[in-house]
Amino acid sequence: MKLKHSIVLIFITILSCTEPYVLETENFEDLLVVEATITNEYKKHVIKLFRTIPLEEETANIESGATVKITTNTGIEYNFTQQNDSYISDQEFQIEPSLLYTLNIQTTKGETYISTSEKMPAINDIDEVTAEQEIKNNIEGVAINVNASDPTNSSKFYRYEFIETYIVIPPFWSPNDIVVDTNNDLQVEPRTTETRICYSSSFSNTINVISTENQTEDVVNNFNIHFLAKEDPKIANRYSILVRQYIQNSGAFNFYKTLKSLSSTGSLLSQVQPGFIVGNIKNVNNPEEKIVGYFDVTTVSEKRIFFNFEDIFPSETSSSHYFNCDTFLYRSDIDELPPGYMGPEVGAKNDIIYAITNNISIYYSGDPTIGENIELVYPYCGDCSSFSSNIAPDFWQ
Repeated sequence: MKLKHSIVLIFITILSCTEPYVLETENFEDLLVVEATITNEYKKHVIKLFRTIPLEEETANIESGATVKITTNTGIEYNFTQQNDSYISDQEFQIEPSLLYTLNIQTTKGETYISTSEKMPAINDIDEVTAEQEIKNNIEGVAINVNASDPTNSSKFYRYEFIETYIVIPPFWSPNDIVVDTNNDLQVEPRTTETRICYSSSFSNTINVISTENQTEDVVNNFNIHFLAKEDPKIANRYSILVRQYIQNSGAFNFYKTLKSLSSTGSLLSQVQPGFIVGNIKNVNNPEEKIVGYFDVTTVSEKRIFFNFEDIFPSETSSSHYFNCDTFLYRSDIDELPPGYMGPEVGAKNDIIYAITNNISIYYSGDPTIGENIELVYPYCGDCSSFSSNIAPDFWQ
């Protein structure tokens, strides 16, 4: 996705963490992009620094060689060292309620950037994540909703992200493989690797924020963070979603809320020019310089759920797959098709041998014995490991 017309729209891409930060060339400004969130999780934290890039470029422009650290009002310093495209803290740490945290960046060009001092917000766990059958915009599907509550009435500002993991089963899987033996003949052998059941994951790329500031109780009730259509192949078999709840300070919440409102006012290619959103990071020597991003100090809780397709749609079976698949019939009883052959087959024995010996993508999906016609498909229609992982995640159940 390449975003145009408004500089603010780069932020949407930043938050998804999946694609380069882009601007339309005619409006291009060389800006520092800061992606920095620290939490109450005890771990090595990650900060990313980039420069904006013109529309026609594809590779992210990493801000390399910078000196990055986070300091506290009590004099504690957490230094970050660059590793590939990220800056990773030298030590594990977690934010604490009694401290103020400040991000400090010095680039190789001698520019110094500093954030406002941010403190740890309230800690609040997710109460429940639910998956419910729902019709949304005339589409039947599954709504993923979150419930949370804070009896101390101190959380107020919530943001949600998620990671979804799901089983992938190809429609033309076979337990057998077709191989070329030493006599240059075709033989069938049992497969020795897992090619039927695989696991894929997707990360959320939308902004889900909600505030309870104007409510009498600090309660998040059935807040919808994700919707999957019934025909979505992600839920065709078994599906899991890990929801992460961030409790934010008001400044961070308003920053994300503004991004969300701008991205939902119609097409991302809208002609509307909403302008630049000011974050909490500035250039010490040039306060007017535009900085893309926000230094977010937040607390996190998470909850995972699992469900099968039939749990949501009882007595039904999904027929959804990731790809449209057709089988191809090859003749094994002839070496070469005669010139001008007009039959339905698309190849002969030598075609199969050539494809196998040259690692051309074909996949045997036929019977345990080789008959006159050999049924083949493209790998992604029979071998899930061709586009997904055949190793179950540690959390899978």
